[in-house]
Amino acid sequence: MYITASGKHKGKLTEKDFILIRFFEVDKFEVLSASDGAKPSYETPLHISMYLVNKNIKSILHVHSPNSVAISHFFPDGLSLSGLEIIKAFGLSSHEDNIHIPVFDNSQDMLELSRQIMSHFVSMSSPGFLLRGHGVYSFGIDVNDAYIKLEAMEHIFEIILRLRIFQDLQDKKFGKKKFFILGLKDEKEEVYSR
Repeated sequence: MYITASGKHKGKLTEKDFILIRFFEVDKFEVLSASDGAKPSYETPLHISMYLVNKNIKSILHVHSPNSVAISHFFPDGLSLSGLEIIKAFGLSSHEDNIHIPVFDNSQDMLELSRQIMSHFVSMSSPGFLLRGHGVYSFGIDVNDAYIKLEAMEHIFEIILRLRIFQDLQDKKFGKKKFFILGLKDEKEEVYSR
């Protein structure tokens, strides 16, 4: 598995910034090839956990985008989505299908966090997940597939944030009213409302 070296600018990566590792378990891996002084990302166990739990995953992308960080705070139990054409990017056949993007609390204990994520994904499928206050992970059968899913999730996050802004403006002008966000379900309420 290739993983980026710790501390590298993700917008300016070169071949030297990737480390080849072989993994055996979440907490057991060895570096096979690395540039002088390069160390695997601190989040390597999270990547390994996804490869271990699903053999179809061949690529994982992770970014710290503002939209993913904001969304991770609004939806503590994750996002269950339907009604958006873009969800077909996740391999679904219809915009009316449902997809769930879980949110996990961030932790500096990568092994415990990896185990928590692995236990969740044994029983369900998703295009990725969010770490609260940190960012989004997407995965796919190759880099292109993982990128398409990442881009689709970012698109969805942007739509939801814009709708929240619209809702706030509507509330200020017309008073609080129930506003339905494109089939976005919240586990605590039947349909999401502010």
